[in-house]
Amino acid sequence: MIGINFDKLDRALEKLERLVRYMEDPKYRKRRLRARKVLKYREEKKRELQQLKLRRRRSKPPLIEEELSPEAIEAKIKKYEESGTGQVNCVVCGVPFEVDLKYLAYLARLYGNVDPDAFAICPICRMDRKLVSSFKRKVKKLKSF
Repeated sequence: MIGINFDKLDRALEKLERLVRYMEDPKYRKRRLRARKVLKYREEKKRELQQLKLRRRRSKPPLIEEELSPEAIEAKIKKYEESGTGQVNCVVCGVPFEVDLKYLAYLARLYGNVDPDAFAICPICRMDRKLVSSFKRKVKKLKSF
């Protein structure tokens, strides 16, 4: 014969009664409404971010716009090596952002006199791993050695 543990049953009923009292409390309802507002706000922000990403993907300019002569590339690299930070447009989405121009010149020299602006990718686009891997493939094609 299976026995029923009435102590456990009484404790479970007490917990249910406390929960019902707590849910009927107006302070609880106010907290619940605030939590719902926060959740709605977060959902709206997520939707806005997704729409922004979609707009950016639709309006992407080509990664490398024009082919510069080796002399022009060399002049641009020297100019970038002499300067500090500057504002450059992202090659993926076209948004201007602040970047260390010396680092771009270093990468251009490292890859064999590639246009330094080809390495200007904003932090938001850099988070997209698919984009970065496709960019690396395109830069490897540009290598002169």
